[in-house]
Amino acid sequence: MNQYKIPLNVCYIIGSLRVGGAEKQCINVLNTLQSDRKYIILLSSASCEDLSCLLDKGVVVHRISARLRYLPYYIIKLILYIKKENINVVHTHMFWSSVYGVVAAKLARVPVIITSEHGLNPWKHRIHNLIERWLLTPLVSVRICVSNDIMMNRIKEDNIPRHKLTLIPNGTQVKVLNLKRSFPKTIKIIAVGRLVPAKDYITLIKAMEILLESFDKFELTILGDGPLMKKLQSSILNKSLQEYVKLVGNIDNVNQWLEESTIYVMTSVTEGQPMSLLEAMAVGLPIVATNVGGIPETVEEDHEALLVDSKQPHLIAEAILKLINNIEFAQQLGMNASKRVNSDYSIESVCKRLETLYLHELQNN
Repeated sequence: MNQYKIPLNVCYIIGSLRVGGAEKQCINVLNTLQSDRKYIILLSSASCEDLSCLLDKGVVVHRISARLRYLPYYIIKLILYIKKENINVVHTHMFWSSVYGVVAAKLARVPVIITSEHGLNPWKHRIHNLIERWLLTPLVSVRICVSNDIMMNRIKEDNIPRHKLTLIPNGTQVKVLNLKRSFPKTIKIIAVGRLVPAKDYITLIKAMEILLESFDKFELTILGDGPLMKKLQSSILNKSLQEYVKLVGNIDNVNQWLEESTIYVMTSVTEGQPMSLLEAMAVGLPIVATNVGGIPETVEEDHEALLVDSKQPHLIAEAILKLINNIEFAQQLGMNASKRVNSDYSIESVCKRLETLYLHELQNN
């Protein structure tokens, strides 16, 4: 029983559990969170990318294949389920899930309603900002941001009052490893993330072409799938890099791939607080990343990672070469990053903050 002596029945609402940072975070939190009952409502049907099998058996999964054109109908279905299960904390993730979940939770008289955004959402138009400001924000207890960058964006773009916002970063599983990495003859570079424009893998492939001019004992593996698969495959072929760059699609054992790699690279042009970055830190990988979004909040430049400007392939190549040519420095970066993730971004510490927030809000409602 928690210190407030209040039953804690938490329900997460998200569009799906496909491969992605926000989805991984929901799974990590629900598997670790200390509450009386835990639920997750998915607003889509199961797919081949679905990760719900990673949830502990104690988490109840409920699916509602929602369609926006029938919004009132699906909100009613959510209301009935929330009431039936006596849920007292609803936590929604990302914009459209919040539209469904926040309205339904309010009509179901849920005492605590919380939202999380995991990115800057540059796709939003004025109508989305108005929904944020005039519908969602007045109905919620707290709106969580995973980075200061996202918080400032929500204040500026969505006009959300500062007192409604709180900062709670993402968290990841941390385990003790031999973090002083050896550098094999063939350097294994790894990148993780969906094949979408925001990850800017075109720049990463160009960086490999530049790196090849100075060093040819490497292989880059990109884990992830997405709409740019064919375009990236064509770029690799056009640059004759098929011997050096591999696209392997979605895989289940990301951590094993990270543990077997030498250097982690992230070339994003926009980010919230990337889960794959935290996972790379957790296994002590030396990191090269772009200085965008929540990345510089997560790792300290030149102490825990090498940070460079986005869309600059020559800078990416130079940073990788710096690590290859200075193994002791690279190892120290990885060890420093691992210490940081242990102290600030373990899933246990993040869940404690969430539990405290939920119970505090319940006590005050």
